[in-house]
Amino acid sequence: MKALAILAMCGALAAFSGCAAPRIETPSVFGRVVKAGSGEPVDMAAVIVGRNKRTAVFTRRDGSFETEEISKPGAVSLWPWAKRERKKFTLYVARPGYGKAEKRIEWDPNQTRSVHLGQPIELESKGSRATIGELLSR
Repeated sequence: MKALAILAMCGALAAFSGCAAPRIETPSVFGRVVKAGSGEPVDMAAVIVGRNKRTAVFTRRDGSFETEEISKPGAVSLWPWAKRERKKFTLYVARPGYGKAEKRIEWDPNQTRSVHLGQPIELESKGSRATIGELLSR
């Protein structure tokens, strides 16, 4: 009887403490890239989340972009008092003929699977020839 009670308690604890599910390492990011000063959209700008080349995308004609989330297998805590840690990462943006831009972003993986940037990222018009390779090699 005691063993059955202990098993029931262990099952309840497991149900509330977490489960095996993909853990999001890098969120999907939605935003826009524009030319500084004029606000004109910048198409074909390279956008990379945290130097992870799997997140690399180019902006569309309207300057918008959307990266994909990167997940890893792991335990996800369902317990309401679990330690909630905000993650920080840098968004890197570059395009030939423009300068480079970096934007620091904080994200709470327990709250949301994606980040929507409220303000567009501005690129200065220059003679810079920044490439995806340069962004990854820094």
